[in-house]
Amino acid sequence: MKDFKNQVAIVTGASSGIGDSITRILAKNRARVVLAARRQERLSTIVEDLRADNTEVIAVPTDVRDRAQAESLIDAAVTQFGRLDMLICCAGIYYRLPTYELTLVNPDSTPLYYATARWHLFFILLYFSNESFMIGKK
Repeated sequence: MKDFKNQVAIVTGASSGIGDSITRILAKNRARVVLAARRQERLSTIVEDLRADNTEVIAVPTDVRDRAQAESLIDAAVTQFGRLDMLICCAGIYYRLPTYELTLVNPDSTPLYYATARWHLFFILLYFSNESFMIGKK
């Protein structure tokens, strides 16, 4: 496994499932991790677990569907750790209905909105990278 020592990673959807697993793998491989998810209480538990293993970690309660929250997430990562090396998007939702019943009319109720959230994060990062070529590095 690659050693991610001092690499800074944001993981969205970090409160459970794949996001939680990726967070723990990054921590085990010495990354500095920024956890993002909507469930503050679950994030707090994960932060405690990781800090017990001497991981540098912060949690930023974030709904990535909200552009302002996505911007605050990136700001928090750069403020805390001075840069950002990785963005891992694991935020997602589960629908208990067939795909053919999903509609694009209301993006709040479809997976399209999570794709939009990823674009929010991508364009915010693109803005930062145009300013300094690498976030936190001149």
